[in-house]
Amino acid sequence: MNKKKVIWISALSAVGVLAAAYGIGCGFYSSHLMPHTSINGTAVGNDNASKAASALASSQGKVITLAERDDKTETISLDDIAYQADVSDDDVKKVIASQSAWKWPSYLFKTSEETVDLDVSYDETKLEEALSALSCISGSDVVAPVNAHVERGTNGYEIVAETEGNTLDKDKTLAAVKTALSQGESEVDLEAEGCYEEPTIKSDDEALSKELALLKSIENEVITIDLSGATETLSGDALVDLLNINIDDATITANDEKMTAYVDSLAEKYNTIYTQRTFTAHDGSAVTVGGGSTDTYGWMMNEDSTKDAIAAAAVSGQSQTVSAFWDVTAYGGRNGTNGDIGNTYIEVSISAQHLWYYKNGSLVLEADVITGKPEHGQDTPTGVFRIWKKEQNATLKGTAWDGSKWSSPVAYWMPITWTGVGLHDATWQSAFGGTLYYTRGSHGCINLSYSVAQSIFNTVDVNTPVVIY
Repeated sequence: MNKKKVIWISALSAVGVLAAAYGIGCGFYSSHLMPHTSINGTAVGNDNASKAASALASSQGKVITLAERDDKTETISLDDIAYQADVSDDDVKKVIASQSAWKWPSYLFKTSEETVDLDVSYDETKLEEALSALSCISGSDVVAPVNAHVERGTNGYEIVAETEGNTLDKDKTLAAVKTALSQGESEVDLEAEGCYEEPTIKSDDEALSKELALLKSIENEVITIDLSGATETLSGDALVDLLNINIDDATITANDEKMTAYVDSLAEKYNTIYTQRTFTAHDGSAVTVGGGSTDTYGWMMNEDSTKDAIAAAAVSGQSQTVSAFWDVTAYGGRNGTNGDIGNTYIEVSISAQHLWYYKNGSLVLEADVITGKPEHGQDTPTGVFRIWKKEQNATLKGTAWDGSKWSSPVAYWMPITWTGVGLHDATWQSAFGGTLYYTRGSHGCINLSYSVAQSIFNTVDVNTPVVIY
């Protein structure tokens, strides 16, 4: 046999073998799925309809994968949620028919991802529990989104970009997983399904730019508050917190509620009326005085006027000093001898029935007195008071504890409370001091001899503190 004939015979034999193999393949794939085929994520290549249907219905070893941000994935076992799927052989046969058996060689070099409708069921409670246990829902590294915002930095106010975070909306995530399960899918792309919570304000937000411009106009403003012997300053975030940044009309206004609270805090800190003090008595002993509701001496802020002044300064855009307003001011400053009492005062000891008047630390006058009779609520009140006015030739009137009316003309009247207690001459008293106040005590006032009352009236200034203990 010549060489040429041998070659022809070999070629014809190879063609025959290929034709036979192709025919066998056509026959096989007319009832089987093509190689590299998956249905609803389950690999069923080369399986017949019955075997593929069984594989699709089984949950053993199967998971649904959650594709998360930052290339992370987590899985939920279908066994853990009592997953079941009902799929018929006929459903798979339709896939086999659609793949065209005569094209089987082309499937050797590609994958084929197919889908069929599944009638699925699972335990919803177990699904929710499994989802809640995932680190993407309950992990310590879950970061909430943060809106872009304006913040004061080292170079003043600036826009801080939003933070995307990785917090999932649990309801949306659960819905996406349920949809995937119902469709027989094995993976859920949480990003693509819109399951992540997103910042609602981005750094390119026009409102942020407007806010930044308004804040820039006050970022260097410093408001100094003069509190008569003390100061406070407002600037930066503390100042901004008291303001309304009105983006719509590009204005800055005071936030009345916050401004009121701020001034309340100043009053609480710097008011001294109704507070206790340590007072050095005439004999050098330390006496705790004041703190009662009848006190009339000390610093007492006019909060409304002070608030208005601070608010006006705050929205001006200009650094400036604002003076607080006071309804009552302390005669002795704020941090002097005896605190705000200072070293000019009248001291009255009820137990000693004696009065001392010091001016600039030197004793000017002392005398015996008669104070209120200690019965029926006629006691002279203790505390820290002030002579809030001086009046000559006054007639004092009142109602005694038994309902009787009384009237007493005096030459020198120096009230120290808002309810009618004061210092005055008492020419009807023949003596002073000792224990006379038990039997001849006043209705609460401090009775003085005519000469002592005259001397105090002529030398003591209005607002001089009167310390009674």
